[in-house]
Amino acid sequence: MYDMDLLRSLVAVVDCGGFTRASERLNATQSTISGHIRRLEAEVGHRLLRRSTRGLPYPTEEGAVLLDYARRILALQERARQRLSGKRLTGRLRIGMSDDFASGRGLTRVLAGFAALHPEMRLEIEIGNSLDLLAAVTAARLDLALTKTRGADGGGEVLWRGEVVWAGRAEMAGVEPLPLVLFPAPCAYRDRAMAALGAIGRESRVVYTSPSLAGLRAALAAGLGVAPLAHDLIGDETARIGAEHGLPALGLVDIVLHRRAGFTGPDADELLRILREHWRL
Repeated sequence: MYDMDLLRSLVAVVDCGGFTRASERLNATQSTISGHIRRLEAEVGHRLLRRSTRGLPYPTEEGAVLLDYARRILALQERARQRLSGKRLTGRLRIGMSDDFASGRGLTRVLAGFAALHPEMRLEIEIGNSLDLLAAVTAARLDLALTKTRGADGGGEVLWRGEVVWAGRAEMAGVEPLPLVLFPAPCAYRDRAMAALGAIGRESRVVYTSPSLAGLRAALAAGLGVAPLAHDLIGDETARIGAEHGLPALGLVDIVLHRRAGFTGPDADELLRILREHWRL
């Protein structure tokens, strides 16, 4: 039998895109996580992870096979724990998020796992911009919303804080005016970029706008321009660029969890536990 902790480490490294965030999620040291992977490789007799050109770990052919089994084994274990604990969650949960949460941070898989563990719970996901999502939480049309900014009252729980960086081909950083690939306004990344460029007097023009992270990544890979993104959203097709290419620093961005007034109970507690674990500071 494979040790659950070893399987959990493998899943975390792949889902988090590296050993640093995996160690944060599992509340362990990086050396512990690395040791788990080495032990697992020794047990199965195959190398399980390789590194991309950007240094990010990805599963080998054998690693992908074990990863699939690991997800199912861990899900079954959690399902057994939930069943034997006597907790049966029912009802409806309405969650809002922007596209980069849904497609770029592994959250869709997390919510799918939650739904599989609680088949009697009806999960509804809404994709939108931060202002609309915050308004929906205030109006009780959503139970939870994940945004990149705090509300007007400064409310919300910060789940994670990450660096905003420039992404794209290095040669595009020297083009005048600077071609920008952006999410539509309102957008925290967009606001940071415009403010930073204005502060140094750098002229720019928007050449591509898309509400989809996949659309932005495609535009960057094609060489249409550069984009401000959280560092964990840069795809393998593009590179991180910055001060060495004459671009200003963009600071940090928060991932903030907002919940409607009165959203309490076992369903709220369980989902909040999972989200906090996924983005453990």
